[in-house]
Amino acid sequence: MLFMVFNRPDTTTQVFEAIREARPRRLYVAADGPRSGRALEPERCAEARRITEAVDWPCEVRRLYRDENLGCKRAISSAITWFFEHEEAGIILEDDCLPDPSFFPYCQMMLERYKDEPRVSMISGDDYTRGQRLTRDSYYFTTYFPIWGWATWRRAWAKYDITMATWPEARDSGLVRRRIAHRGLARWFEECFEKTYQGEIDTWDFQWAFTNLREGGVALCPHGNLISNIGYVGTHMNKAPSKDSLLGLPQERFDLASVKHPSSIAAKASVDKAVHQAVMRDNYGGSTAGRLDAFVWRVWKKVRGEAKS
Repeated sequence: MLFMVFNRPDTTTQVFEAIREARPRRLYVAADGPRSGRALEPERCAEARRITEAVDWPCEVRRLYRDENLGCKRAISSAITWFFEHEEAGIILEDDCLPDPSFFPYCQMMLERYKDEPRVSMISGDDYTRGQRLTRDSYYFTTYFPIWGWATWRRAWAKYDITMATWPEARDSGLVRRRIAHRGLARWFEECFEKTYQGEIDTWDFQWAFTNLREGGVALCPHGNLISNIGYVGTHMNKAPSKDSLLGLPQERFDLASVKHPSSIAAKASVDKAVHQAVMRDNYGGSTAGRLDAFVWRVWKKVRGEAKS
């Protein structure tokens, strides 16, 4: 598994304790360097690294420590590439994604089951449907790609392109709307992809989502959230998340003894709708989400020269 850390010893400690309990046989640790001009950041980065060095179980450890700060976009994407230079498949955790113990065997089960299935791009520990049982299965497929605790294969990551070179062609052909059944989620992704391609959003994960959609892939997510994002604790935020936030969702246990697998590999519009609503509330607040979504769609159609709706 790959564990990515930066400058948060408090959250790093909690997530590393969960990793210690899982006792992976091989552990890869990647750490970005401190940003220049940030007081105390070199010390915090060094402490986060020291925490990960307390490996007290039989484990092969490899480390990728950056001397300079690459930033989220380059540091995370290059760490994942480094990881898959050595592994065919694996689990990926950041320093603020606290997993339930069942997350690890859940990922292993699904990585093995779908290793030769190109339609499944990734395994996520996140359930953004907020407890809605939209299917009778133990997990579902979606065209949203949650990365707060996830796993994938070298075969999928090998197609990743941080530059999104094929986005203009995909945009003009309407690829996203063909891939995603729920219109609201599709148009939100189109907006985010365009901003990422233009350099207005400095990230790595929208490129990953675009890669998966371009390749016709879906994400596998559990019914019952397995990851609590504790990133609101520490230096970046000093208050608890709002009721609409996806931060701090409680963990549930995945029942490995009685797994009910879906009969087909396909994203359902009802699931994508629930995920889209949760993401909109998380980013923009419940009362604003619908109006903002509609506004984004109108602007997008105008920019693309489409007919008015």
